[in-house]
Amino acid sequence: VNLGKRCNQACHHCHVDAGPDRTEVMTDEVVFGAAKLFAELFERCRQPGRAEILRFLGKIFQLSDFSLVLDFGLKGEGFLFVSVEPAEPRLYLVKRTVRALEKSSISRSLFAQAMRANLGGGSLLSVTRDRDERIVRFFFSVTDELGDSQKRVLVAQLTGRSANLFLLN
Repeated sequence: VNLGKRCNQACHHCHVDAGPDRTEVMTDEVVFGAAKLFAELFERCRQPGRAEILRFLGKIFQLSDFSLVLDFGLKGEGFLFVSVEPAEPRLYLVKRTVRALEKSSISRSLFAQAMRANLGGGSLLSVTRDRDERIVRFFFSVTDELGDSQKRVLVAQLTGRSANLFLLN
C-alpha cells in the first residue's frame, strides 16, 4: 500500500518517486475504504461469542532480513506482508499457502521472535495511518502471564531508506 508521494526525503532509489515537493497523498476516503475492507476481512475471522476483533495466532514467517508475513487468521483471504526493504518498503495482503510460506521462510530474526513473544495470542484492536505519512500502526491488546491486559503497538514506518518496524508498549 503506497500511502502517498509526500516524503521528507528525496531518495534516488524511491520506487514511488516520493519527495518533499510531492503533494499526492491517499485521501481519507480511500484510507477509510481500505480500513473498512480490512475490518470486513477481520470480522469474517471472529468466532461467535468472542469479544476480541481478531486473534493474532502468532504465525510469523520471515521471508528475508527485511520482510515478514503475518498470519491474522484470514482463512483463504491471505496473509499480511510487511517489508521494510530500503529500496521498496510496502504492506499488502498476499495469498499463499502455509506450506509455501514455510518453504520460503528463513530463520526468524530477534525482532520477529520478540514480536511473537509480545504479540502472540493478542487481539488486533485497530489499524491507523499517520496523516500525510507512510506510517501504519497496529494496536493490540495482549494478556500477560498474570492475566492483565497490556496494550502493544506495532509500527510500520514505510519511508524508504529509513523504513523500519517498531514494537512499542
